[in-house]
Amino acid sequence: MLKYILSFFVILILFVSVIIYFSFNSLELVPHPEKYEIDSYLPKGIVFIPDTTISGISLFSINSFKNTLDRHKINPNIDGNIKDSVFTFSNIDGGQILKLYRYQGQAKNQFSEFEISDDNSIINEVTLKTNNNEFITENGIKLKMTIGQIKAIKGEPEILNIDESKTKFTYILDDSINNEFLKNHDIPLYYSEYSFTNGYLTKFKFGTLYQ
Repeated sequence: MLKYILSFFVILILFVSVIIYFSFNSLELVPHPEKYEIDSYLPKGIVFIPDTTISGISLFSINSFKNTLDRHKINPNIDGNIKDSVFTFSNIDGGQILKLYRYQGQAKNQFSEFEISDDNSIINEVTLKTNNNEFITENGIKLKMTIGQIKAIKGEPEILNIDESKTKFTYILDDSINNEFLKNHDIPLYYSEYSFTNGYLTKFKFGTLYQ
């Protein structure tokens, strides 16, 4: 009887070992040893879809900026809060920063680039606090996402930069003749950049070139 019991436990141990082995082999090690992304989690042939809106503010809608100010009951002196053509917001607890970049010649409430980061060291007297818990795009991009989560939404990046604990993804649309998104918005180029520290998204920026 003891012999059968021992045989059963040996078989059980072997079975568990096989499961563990295949589980680890289904994981792809990403630039940092402590971070894994599961191959099966990433759909094949993902088509890159640009983000154009962050927490209600759109690159292509002047009214969206004013509506956002009204929604958060913010009544700033627009020109007084612009510093070097950058308009700065924070989320409700000050842990996230949203920068809106405006260039000379653009309309008063029009912006070309949006940047979101967790660098709250830049909070100053011109930073306006919103009621947002976090800043998020229409495609669900937000800070603290993992490398695997960004790939699952955006696909593989066109440009990949790795420097120790830092990783940066860059996506570019620049075929203004054939790309429907660029043609619809009459812009020459669209880009988005995602910066990770130890596998987590700490900053992202997207937008176009103002002409």
